[in-house]
Amino acid sequence: MVQLIADLKNEIIQIPTRRGLLYHVYSLFLLTYSDINAVIIPQSIFALSTFYSHHDLVITERTVPLGTVSTAWRLVQMLTWLWLHLIILDLSNQRLPDSVAEDSINKPWRPIPAKRLSPTEARTMLLCAIPTAMVFSLVGTGQTAFVPSATLICLSWLYNDLEGSSVSLVARNVLNALGLTCFGWGALASLAGPGAQLAMPWAAVWMAITASIIFTTIHVQDFRDEEGDRQRGRRTIALLFEPAVARGSCVVFVLLWSVAVPAFWVFKKTPHATLAAESGPTCVVKIETIVQIQTRHRIHPRTKEMAKCQNTCLILPGTIPCLVLYFQNYHVNSL
Repeated sequence: MVQLIADLKNEIIQIPTRRGLLYHVYSLFLLTYSDINAVIIPQSIFALSTFYSHHDLVITERTVPLGTVSTAWRLVQMLTWLWLHLIILDLSNQRLPDSVAEDSINKPWRPIPAKRLSPTEARTMLLCAIPTAMVFSLVGTGQTAFVPSATLICLSWLYNDLEGSSVSLVARNVLNALGLTCFGWGALASLAGPGAQLAMPWAAVWMAITASIIFTTIHVQDFRDEEGDRQRGRRTIALLFEPAVARGSCVVFVLLWSVAVPAFWVFKKTPHATLAAESGPTCVVKIETIVQIQTRHRIHPRTKEMAKCQNTCLILPGTIPCLVLYFQNYHVNSL
């Protein structure tokens, strides 16, 4: 492993001399591609379902519904905020020598191992991306997304530059949970616009539940990276525990949160909260897939289903009751 890192440091990366705009856009796409399903999609759904629950968890100064153009503009702002900060996190992580060595095994199509981008260029891009994201949070979203932006950048520094991901399993999962929760927080703030506030204490409790879901299920994404993690010497649940235990823990936690999350909405006395209970069983649709995955020491191609199950567990329990609230209020207001 040490020799592999040394070879990467000494290797002269042959970057094409003629690179146009489309080349760079595609490189950024490859940089963030593996995190679109894990970050962009679930956090967008989280923000949309929370905001359009007619302020059940967020309070805004607006008294009338947004128009079509305003809604579209808010969506663009939200997606831009998410992608800008995802670029920061991926540049921070993928430019490090250990990460390049790991990606050369697990994800050789990423820009740096694929020699579309050098580590030096990635560092320069990172230096530009951080102030860009913070200025956008201050100006583009009316300052409401600045705190989650600054918090997320700080967590990225702890996770990558200070190697917080290598301290322990608990520290790694905590940083992941806080980071992904900040993505949802920032997406919601961008969508809500200037003057928006979280409806305390319920919004804080809901985000804490979201962070807890991530903390207890994020290791599901390690199953597809076992080979690279083993070469790197990283300590993950997938490598430290027997396959049956590591995978079985996902089943237990998905079942647990499928009950606990709807219970939150029932306890909050949300209208039609009983429909929230119907979202729970849906979260475990892929449980059979988890159980059937081969538990030998080789990596089975269907381990990608594990990551999909984690995303489903995170999205669905909160989305359905929020959407029920939205359509109920929309129907009442349209009468």
